[in-house]
Amino acid sequence: MLSRAVRSEFLCGAPEDVDLAPTSEDGYTAVMAYTELLDADGTPEWLDLARRGADWMLTFHYTYDVEFSPRTLLGRYGFRTRGGDQASASNQHLHSYGLVCLPEMARLARRTGDRYSLESTRENLDCFRRFVAREDGDFDAYRGMVSERFYQTSCFQAKGMLLTLSHAWCAGLLLYAAEAALELPELADRPEGGSTP
Repeated sequence: MLSRAVRSEFLCGAPEDVDLAPTSEDGYTAVMAYTELLDADGTPEWLDLARRGADWMLTFHYTYDVEFSPRTLLGRYGFRTRGGDQASASNQHLHSYGLVCLPEMARLARRTGDRYSLESTRENLDCFRRFVAREDGDFDAYRGMVSERFYQTSCFQAKGMLLTLSHAWCAGLLLYAAEAALELPELADRPEGGSTP
């Protein structure tokens, strides 16, 4: 049962490629599930479980910027890691998958008054909204391309690289989160900031 896993602070199994290791994606599913249940009937147990899911999710969240060599792609573009989520201990790269629960995180922050959670949600969107190819050739991509992986460590690729492959679901997540942020009063007036380019 998911509630037992959330209470014991050991979530696993959301992505198919990690088997039984904990991942950031496990937290996303818990936040989405329990926030929806909370919205449906207001049961206090759902609020507690949604908060615990958010706490789990935020353990994968970068609260600082990693330094990159200016000779790397991420260094040259001034990419900032604050707000990105590490996929898991076995997949040590940053990814934008946390954008999938941006609306639920904002609604949860509204219910709890948790400013830190809301600011973390803003940072997550800021981290990825500025690394979209603005024109053909921008960071050697075609206009509109969005990478799935940003390498802040030397795991799978050298630190400072990004996956040179655009994933439609990452572009879709970014569009989804940006559209949702426009509709949410907590996020609509957020300050400029975040990563470049």
